[in-house]
Amino acid sequence: MSLATEIRAGRALVEIVAKDASLAKGLQKAQLRLKTFVSAVRSLAADMEVALSFGSAVGDLTKNFAA
Repeated sequence: MSLATEIRAGRALVEIVAKDASLAKGLQKAQLRLKTFVSAVRSLAADMEVALSFGSAVGDLTKNFAA
């Protein structure tokens, strides 16, 4: 291999490593955003569960009160 070919091959390797590092950084950022979203959805689901159980209890009380 000539020196110029070796230099081009080395440059390509550096570009791949640099692009891979950017991709990994982007994926980590996306992972963090997804974890934050999942946490918010879980919190909302828990709040809805509490509200539904409270609504059910109130419904039972009014049904028993009216009877």
